[in-house]
Order: sequence, then C-alpha cells, then structure tokens
Amino acid sequence: QQQQQQPRQLASYPQQQQHEPLLPYPAVPKPLPYTAPVDKVQYGYDVMVYINQAIKLPGMDWWNGLADPYIIITTIPPNAEQITYKTKTVWKSLNPIFDEFFELTNLPIGSTLMVEVWDKDMVTDDDIIGRSCWCFVPKELLPSTAAGGGMLGTDSSWGRVPVQVKLGHPRKSNKPMGVVELEVSFRPSQRCGPPAMMGPVRFRQHLSPAAGVLTGHWGNADTMCFSTYKLFLMHTSSIFKDVRCPWNKQYDKAVTIFKNPLMLSTVRTQHSSLYATHMGVTRFGVLTSPEDFFSLFKFGQRGGQRRYFTYTLLEESLRCSETGAAFFSDMMSKHAMHAGGEEEVLYAGKTGVSSIAATLPPAAIVPGRYCI
Repeated sequence: QQQQQQPRQLASYPQQQQHEPLLPYPAVPKPLPYTAPVDKVQYGYDVMVYINQAIKLPGMDWWNGLADPYIIITTIPPNAEQITYKTKTVWKSLNPIFDEFFELTNLPIGSTLMVEVWDKDMVTDDDIIGRSCWCFVPKELLPSTAAGGGMLGTDSSWGRVPVQVKLGHPRKSNKPMGVVELEVSFRPSQRCGPPAMMGPVRFRQHLSPAAGVLTGHWGNADTMCFSTYKLFLMHTSSIFKDVRCPWNKQYDKAVTIFKNPLMLSTVRTQHSSLYATHMGVTRFGVLTSPEDFFSLFKFGQRGGQRRYFTYTLLEESLRCSETGAAFFSDMMSKHAMHAGGEEEVLYAGKTGVSSIAATLPPAAIVPGRYCI
C-alpha cells in the first residue's frame, strides 16, 4: 500500500526536470501550399497526374474502324532518370475512359511529361497513335483551383489544373490524332530525395478463357481458384537491391523447361493466355491500404479453409495463383509460367495469409492484424 501511494516518477529527459511535463513530439511540418513562391520550394513538388480520357482518336483497325488504345506517360526530370507509367488497354474505342492516376515526388520545375497513345495489336507490334509533351512549370499553372474531395480529401494545399494534350503523329505532323485529358495536382514536397514514383499499387485479377472453359467457372467474378493475380509494385529494386534468384539447375523439371526452346515457348504461351486481358473476365483496381491487399485475396480463405498461393516476384510486379488449383497444377511449372519464362526473379515460392483472428466471422475481422 505504501508503494501504491507514492507519486509516480516521470522519466528523466535531457534539459527537463522531473516536475515538468513531458516534452511534446516534434510537430510534423505543415506543407507549403501550391501557391508558395518558387524560391521557397527546396525539394521540388509532389505531383498527382489523373488520366481521365482520350477523345477523337483515329481508327487503327481496318476491319472495324476502331482502336485498342493505352497510354504511356514518361516523366523526364532534368538530370534524373525517367519515370514511366502505363495504363490499361481499353478495347474497341475511339474515346476511351481510363480513370487512372499516378503520384510523383520531388519533381523539379521544368520536368517534361511525354504522353503517348498506342494501339494494342495481338499479332503484330503495337502501333503508335500519337504523341505530345507537356512541361511542368508551376508558376504558369497559377491561378489554379484548390484540390478538395476525392483522393485528396479536404487538403487545400494542393493546386489542381486541367490539362489537354493535343496529339500529333511522329511521321504525320499535320494530321491531328486526338486529345488526352489530364488533371494535374501539385504542391511542394516536404522531404528531400530524387524524383520517384510513389504509387499507386495497382492490381489485375484475371479469369482466363482457358481456365474458365475447362473448369466451368466462366464469368464467375468471385472465383479465386482459377484466377491469376498481378500486382504492380513500387521500389522493389531499392528494397531487394542485388537480390536475384536464377532457376534451379538441380531441378529436373526446370532443366527440362529452360534447356528446351520448345518447352520454354510453351510456358511463355501459357503465361500469355492466362494473363491476357483482351479475353475473359478481368478486374482492375488500386490498393490503397493493407486491408485492400488482404481483401483482394479474401484474407486467404475460400470455402472456409485456408488457401495458399504460388508466386513469383519480379522487379515490377508480384504474380500468383492459388496453389493446388486443379487447372494450374497441370502446368509444367507454375513459377516459370507466372514469370513468363524469365530465367531469374527476385523471389519465387508459396505463401499464405495468416490471421490471429482466423476463427472470427468476416463481420468481426479486425483490420491490420494479418500477415503474409
């Protein structure tokens, strides 16, 4: 009782007496608004590029007068490495809506965004539809409107400006090739560093025609067992550095595949058919939180049982399918198939989702208590 009645002693901190209150944590610096003078901006800009749509594209396919467009935006900072973002393909459209975005950080003034629209071809090489460039100069974007709502919430430190990029053909300069509509949001960066892509992490879940027809699950968007997953990742090279895993030369099945051009071609054909987006049922999306990631894989559960996944991790993506699925178990090598026949990857193996609340019903799942 005497020990309980004694006053609690505060921990000792430098330049602080025990009778004084604890020092507060350092305050997070308030971001400069997008209207900040250029001479006050030390670390470049955070930039979010929203790709809305392309309009009035020319027809590229002679048999239907349409096109299968996708957009590649290459950000070219002065004296730094280029950064590339590629959208999904919108099939059979001259006015495709993309509704995608990407984020950059520490982008210096004078950086160029080169916008290219390409037509996807399944047999021959893809054809370029049009190209144009836009220069990021913040002072020329003012006055713009404060960004609010949507992904930026109520944060008014971001400036927002609509951008229309008129396309021209590289070899046909006098012929208009359509317009790409963008929306650029920007504000000064808070931390120093090189220009870099900050996201988002996109995913693509695909139910292939081959798997669907052979297993009778065609059109079932909730199917896990016969789906392939591809997650487009960021900064893997900076995390894994020089880590590379070549194929196992002691494994008979791997030797059979990689030493036989015909077998290797078959594996690559399997990859193309199971990951192709022009046929079958494909679901696109963005992962904005860890919960989104685990939800994509339904927290590792199917039919009330834990499921595992066979994966390959490459520099730009994580690719996987459910381990033990009847259709995929017939593949010559699931790892080689997911890797598209690449002779080395960052990692490959099997994994699953583990939960300390695995026995709880879905309504009682607590976010943030899962690991893979």
